Amino acid sequence: MRFFLGKIIFLIFISLPLFAFTQEEDESRSIKKRKKELAKKQEERAAEEAAFIDEMKQYQKEIQTKKTRKRMKKTNKKSKRVNEHKKGFTLPTLLKKKKRY
Repeated sequence: MRFFLGKIIFLIFISLPLFAFTQEEDESRSIKKRKKELAKKQEERAAEEAAFIDEMKQYQKEIQTKKTRKRMKKTNKKSKRVNEHKKGFTLPTLLKKKKRY
């Protein structure tokens, strides 16, 4: 009788985690679903923000005159060249007056 009672208690202890895991799986499904929804919303927000930024850039371009756009383009090219540590075309560089201190 004692041996039989020991087996029953042993089986109960082994089966307890199984019941606990089935409840966690249900919760994890809902959590996964919620995370999926949040990720989707976040992607939509990012897409909306990107679209808004593009619209604003386009609006800024439309406002500016042709002269301003040319000047901005020239400045942008020059800044890229400076940041890449390139000097530019050789002839104007050679003919430029050098500053003497």
